[in-house]
Order: sequence, then C-alpha cells, then structure tokens
Amino acid sequence: DCLGMTPLHILACSTPQNLELYQVIVEKYPENLITKDEWGALPIMYAIWGNAPSKIMQFLIESYLSIYPKHELNWSTMVETLGRANAPLNVIQNLLDVQQTFFTDQHIDWVKVLEKLAEPVSLGDVPYPQEETFRIMVERGISKRVNAIGVKCWRNDIANEIKNMQPNLRFFRRDFLANICAKITEYETEYHTLKEATSMLELALWKKRLNEQEKKRRKKKMRIDGQALRNQCRISCGSDIVIEHVLPFLLSA
Repeated sequence: DCLGMTPLHILACSTPQNLELYQVIVEKYPENLITKDEWGALPIMYAIWGNAPSKIMQFLIESYLSIYPKHELNWSTMVETLGRANAPLNVIQNLLDVQQTFFTDQHIDWVKVLEKLAEPVSLGDVPYPQEETFRIMVERGISKRVNAIGVKCWRNDIANEIKNMQPNLRFFRRDFLANICAKITEYETEYHTLKEATSMLELALWKKRLNEQEKKRRKKKMRIDGQALRNQCRISCGSDIVIEHVLPFLLSA
C-alpha cells in the first residue's frame, strides 16, 4: 500500500489473527517476511506488538529461519520503533526475548538505539519515548556491560543512578546517557584493575602453599603427583577467605 505495507504487514496488524492466512501469504509471497514498510518495520515486529498467538509467532520465526537463514533482521530499528512509540514494556521484552532465543547470532546496536532515543526533539515532531520507557530502554541497553562488573555495590550505584533519573529530562537525555556510560567505563576499568590485584594475591598464596607442601614432601620423602599437588594447594591455599577480607580495603582504595 501507500505506506509500504505488504499483505503480511497488514495481517500482522489485524485482529483476529489467523494462522492459515499467514501460511498462505508466506507460501505465495515469502519476500513479505523481509520487506520493510515506510518506517523500516518488518511484519514480525507488528506481530509481536499485537501480541500474536504463540503458534503464529512460532510459524513466523521458523519461516524466517528456514527461508532466509542468513538474512539479518533490523533488530535495532525495531527496538527503537517500539521505544519511540512507548509500546508496553512486555512487548519490548517479548521482542528482545525472540532475538535472544532464536536469533542469537544477530545483534542489537544498543549504542545507536539509545543515542537515537536520547535525541532532543520538539513536541509533536516525531514519536518520543516517555520517561519510564526511556529508563527501561537504558537498563536493557547497558545490562550486559553492567552485569559483567563483578562488584555488587558498583552495579547498584549504576542502577540507582538510572532509577533516580530526573523527570522532565527531555532535552538533557544525551547528557544523562553520557554520564551513565562514563560511570560504567570507570567501573569497568576499576574492576579490571581489581581482578588483576586479586589474581596476583591468589597466585602469591598459592605459591606459598606449594612451597610449604614441597618442604613437607622433601622432609618426609613422600612421592606425590606434581599436578595433583598443585591442584590441592590451589584449593587449600585459603585465597577465597583472604580475598574476601582484603577486598573491602581494595574497594575503598
């Protein structure tokens, strides 16, 4: 039609949903699966947005994977579209679940998505995510990086920063996003340094334990497999207990 919608787009936007119609259209016009409308959206996005029944979603997913196994779906555009339209959070999560479950080799460019959603626009210019939608999108977009930071208090600090995002931040979301990303980068760097420090401490304790056991072995003239001795000393060197008590001092430093 004039909006670039194929029969499959229109069907995905319709109610009620009918699996047989999906099957007929895909069989006759398989290219509908990867055709974008005027907004760059694919039929699968509208199906997810409309909470299509699971059997229809399964059919669409299997059709994509079997007919166009090497085609890269525009996940970033779909996520941005749902965010701008303030789609229900469960719909956004359903889209992310489909990508993470069935299209694991395809990715979402979260940096690009969040930058787009943070762009200041005039009222009525283009669809714009509300505060809660923007907050959730930021949480989803940075979750992988944040979860990789193995210090709970730092992860909580980032979460609180997002939770306490000031309302009416419409024209300052870029600054907010830049500050969040800067804080994540800072904690990533500190965590890398912390891991190096704790690794060196663990190796030192392991080495000390090995030396002690080696002296005992020589004194008693015991025959012990070298690899078994190293494994035993690594377990019994007490590094987990020592590091647990030293870690607070490293964090405060």
